[in-house]
Amino acid sequence: GNVAINHYERRGRSSCDYCPYKNICGFDSKIPGYEFRQLDSLKKDEVWNRMKAKGGDVHGDELDQ
Repeated sequence: GNVAINHYERRGRSSCDYCPYKNICGFDSKIPGYEFRQLDSLKKDEVWNRMKAKGGDVHGDELDQ
């Protein structure tokens, strides 16, 4: 599988906050080329529309579980 690091940040929180591997993964935002992906804040409808646009097989009731 794909095990490449792909960190994100949203509203001052990042994928590193609770990651058990943060001390050994080698990601450091101070190093050029290492940066967080910035996640958008989306409403539920926007999420489904983006998934459908990418050809995903989605069911609306799954989000409410």
